[in-house]
Amino acid sequence: TMNKVFEHAGDLVNIKVAHNLMRLIAEGFGEDDEDADSQLRSSA
Repeated sequence: TMNKVFEHAGDLVNIKVAHNLMRLIAEGFGEDDEDADSQLRSSA
C-alpha cells in the first residue's frame, strides 16, 4: 500500500506527488461513484 511506501521511503517521494495522491484519496475521483472511491481508499 501507499502507506508502506511513505513509511519506508517517504523522504524519496516528491512532495507534489505525495500531496496529489493524498488529495485524490481524500476527495475521490470527483464523480458520483462512491463504490470506486471506497475501493480506492481501502486499497491505498
